[in-house]
Amino acid sequence: MFLVQIPVVFLDKCTPCASNLTVCSWSESRTIVNSEPHNTSLTLIARAKDRQPAAWVRLVQLYGPLVYSWGRAADFSPAEVGTIVQDVFAQVQKQLDAYDIQRPPGGFRLWLWQITDKRLNDCRAHHQGDGSDENGRSAEPARPTAVAGADPRTLLISAAVRIIKAESESNTWDAFWRMAVHGETAIEIAVDLGTSPRAVRAARFQVTRKLRDLLADDLEELSLSELPVNSNENP
Repeated sequence: MFLVQIPVVFLDKCTPCASNLTVCSWSESRTIVNSEPHNTSLTLIARAKDRQPAAWVRLVQLYGPLVYSWGRAADFSPAEVGTIVQDVFAQVQKQLDAYDIQRPPGGFRLWLWQITDKRLNDCRAHHQGDGSDENGRSAEPARPTAVAGADPRTLLISAAVRIIKAESESNTWDAFWRMAVHGETAIEIAVDLGTSPRAVRAARFQVTRKLRDLLADDLEELSLSELPVNSNENP
């Protein structure tokens, strides 16, 4: 049986602790080297369905903050939500084989919400003992659209940024962020980092590709203007 321990701790600000991440390094030849092959032929969900442990870990890191935010929006305590997140992903793991990867972008998020909604309502029924139907579900569950000012799309993008940043060497990430988000030129960045403009542009391209690949199951397109400029994600 395929079992992978969830290696993520969710805090009250929906920030997972990074662990078990690959490392991207800035080599002497000024190319970007990944410590494991970057598989672009299969989406994250497809690789998780294929029982690839690294894909499962990444799936939890990407979608865990979203599930956590749904739990907090439902007024459960951080401790309660931590258990709910674990329960939700245990169900995801059990039901993932049945998930249709041909769903349009956003389909996995909706499927995940349905699993989360059931778990939230089960918890409400257990704690309150009222306001539920005979199945322990609320009559009209409402799907949260925003938590602490961030909608689900923004939460996913922020999680993806954390993941890719954690597995990138600092100069690689710095080159990407300064060019893609702050609009600095490749020449300016190259001078500061002691590399070439070509290497800076390569860093921007490769990090952008990784972000888009990571979010491909849920977002049809990712604009770099959507990156969290005013958050703590920047270097």
